[in-house]
Amino acid sequence: TRRRGDRLVGSSRAIQRAIEQISVAGRGRFHVFVSAEDGAEKELIARLVHQASDWTTGGFFALDASLVPETLLARELLGCERGALPSLPAESVGAFARNAGGTVLIDRIEALPRDLQRVLAVALGDGQIRRVGASSTTPLECRVIGSSIESLDSLVQSGKLDPDLGDRLRLLEIRIPALRDRREDVLPLAARALTVASEEIERELGRPASARGFTREAQERMRDYGWPGNERELLERVRAALR
Repeated sequence: TRRRGDRLVGSSRAIQRAIEQISVAGRGRFHVFVSAEDGAEKELIARLVHQASDWTTGGFFALDASLVPETLLARELLGCERGALPSLPAESVGAFARNAGGTVLIDRIEALPRDLQRVLAVALGDGQIRRVGASSTTPLECRVIGSSIESLDSLVQSGKLDPDLGDRLRLLEIRIPALRDRREDVLPLAARALTVASEEIERELGRPASARGFTREAQERMRDYGWPGNERELLERVRAALR
């Protein structure tokens, strides 16, 4: 389902290139890598790739690998046979199987344990997955998108990412520079943030938002500010200003 704000906004060369790459990804059935700082819409880009694709019969699932205990990551992604893990006696279906025909985003993919990175590299290469404790494989029928605040080359060269997994994701890397390096995108993003935040207030509080635009002074201050939190910070500041 499309939501308000489910599009990339901006006139910078980086954003226009990302829009083109999303279109390319939508026409193919290959895995993708997204690199951008925190707050710079990695999940939005992954959702747009999902929406542009014919791989939309299944769902979209996003997982931040840095927030899930290492002992649970394999079960969460691959699934688990009954009794394979003493702490989890019941059978579980992993994200790849649950979202067959769809897309699975793994943010901070370098946080996956090294052995799971190697398992994932084989799965992406062979198109087969094996549940924890299973004796046979099943087809991998979803698109996998890896993402990180670092580039793919940086992750592989620093030893944080298995080289084979890097190769499986290398066919298309979408890079979004920090907002401080895309000053021309700030005001269009602020206008979108104002629309989104205004609609939220109308739904939650039952009243129209008081602001309908930005003063010239506010626009200049937004253009001059460094936005260390990128698009997320911009949206949160607009939300706060309206309440």
